[in-house]
Amino acid sequence: MKDEDKTKEQLIAELVEMRRRVAEVDSAVAGHVEMIPAEVLATATRNQIIALAATVDAKDPYTLTHSKGVAEIAETIGEAAGLSEKQLSDLRDAALLHDIGKVGVPDAILTKPDNLSGEEWKIMQTHAAEGARIVGFVKELSPLVPLIRHHHERYDGTGYPDGLKGEAIPLGARVLCIADAYDTMTTPRGYREVLSQEDALEELRWCSEKQFDPVLVEAFCRACGASGEDED
Repeated sequence: MKDEDKTKEQLIAELVEMRRRVAEVDSAVAGHVEMIPAEVLATATRNQIIALAATVDAKDPYTLTHSKGVAEIAETIGEAAGLSEKQLSDLRDAALLHDIGKVGVPDAILTKPDNLSGEEWKIMQTHAAEGARIVGFVKELSPLVPLIRHHHERYDGTGYPDGLKGEAIPLGARVLCIADAYDTMTTPRGYREVLSQEDALEELRWCSEKQFDPVLVEAFCRACGASGEDED
């Protein structure tokens, strides 16, 4: 048991060190993306991956509870859409890990208060595929890989990383796309005003069939209406 614990401690130390190295990347070399070596990830456990993902949210005070918020919203959407308990469980885990690929994005980009440049945006977009790569090393998390990889695909096919369209996008990823956007719109950020629930739902409807699955959007809107939250 002691040897096993020591191995886990060493792995955590390596993950923390990798995150520290990423944090030191200066904005002058913002084109660099640090990838956690496969040999480090090969022995990672589920809890270690979740702990690593938490460091991403913690880097920015405006996103400190983002993944948890996305998980709660995704579960609401999933329940409204009639997903099975297994699908809901995978959805919750994928939501908690959806931004883990940002561990390789330089902090100069990750916490930039202004709009990203074209080159910086390209780097930010790598997080979906990188997150899927990281999670894919843990066998028990393998069902989450397509949800994480495709949570920035758009319903009209103009998203990333693979430009999937409509129902070709995994169902869980379509749910995460909505949950991610809704939490972002309704959570205080330094660079924009917070939207009310009513305005955020209206924005989701406006972007239906372009960015979001219209069926899932309506299911979420009905669930919010039934809850009575923020209603006059």
